[in-house]
Amino acid sequence: MKKIGYIISIGVLFSTIMTSCHTNDKKLETNALTFDSLKLTKVYYLDNDSTKPSCHLSIAFIYPAKGLAEKDLKILCSNFISTMFDQAYADSLPNIAAKCYANDYVSLYKEDAKSFYNDDTDDSEDNQKDYYSYFETLINRIIFNKYNLLSFQVEQKNYKGGANSFTSFRNYVINLKTGEFLTEESIYNAGYEKMIHTLLINKLLQQNNAKNISELEELGYFGIDEIASNHNFLIDEDGITYIFNRGESSALSLNEIRIHFSFNEIESILKPNSPIQPLLKE
Repeated sequence: MKKIGYIISIGVLFSTIMTSCHTNDKKLETNALTFDSLKLTKVYYLDNDSTKPSCHLSIAFIYPAKGLAEKDLKILCSNFISTMFDQAYADSLPNIAAKCYANDYVSLYKEDAKSFYNDDTDDSEDNQKDYYSYFETLINRIIFNKYNLLSFQVEQKNYKGGANSFTSFRNYVINLKTGEFLTEESIYNAGYEKMIHTLLINKLLQQNNAKNISELEELGYFGIDEIASNHNFLIDEDGITYIFNRGESSALSLNEIRIHFSFNEIESILKPNSPIQPLLKE
């Protein structure tokens, strides 16, 4: 029996309206961007046979639709596509990029299946379907959209049979004035790396009620004495949050590491008049 599923829907997600006043209490000024969203689900069974292993893909994609000059909007949308899927899809329309990514996902699964799946295996049918099936969920979300800063996150959950699974978080901040991705060099003073190193260690100790690095290592962390920024950060009105994915500085059995710094905590290394200056508390 032929079994293949492919569902895609597109709709307006939300819009944001530019506020007209900037008060002394730092009321946040919202960017004039409108976002659309699409959802796609695709299922493929080996040999189009529902009794055999399969791959399952679920996509929920938010992307900018209006609120900037046409050229700037096109660049921004391309950045969203490349961070969500891959640079190879960046020149496509959002729905086309999603469909192409889904088709490529199925093609890769078919290639992998040639090496790991055998109809003559002794496993029961149910075990085969579970062990040799792939599942992926790919979503993105807007974290912060104010003061010409757009902070967003891509979450990818991936299972590739057996114990092969992972969840990753990729974080991005775009300066809407320039259209460029925000880097630490654009917000921190030169030589910030040493201070960030110290702050990361202190935060980890605090979050885990640990007295020293040795105690962190006993909890499953590693390489903490050399930990440095991984450039995987988000910005919002409360500060900057770094995320270290599973396996980066901790055992795979632990969840991702999230370390938040308020602007007050990193004030000494912040550049004056940087893109995040409007967020600083007086």
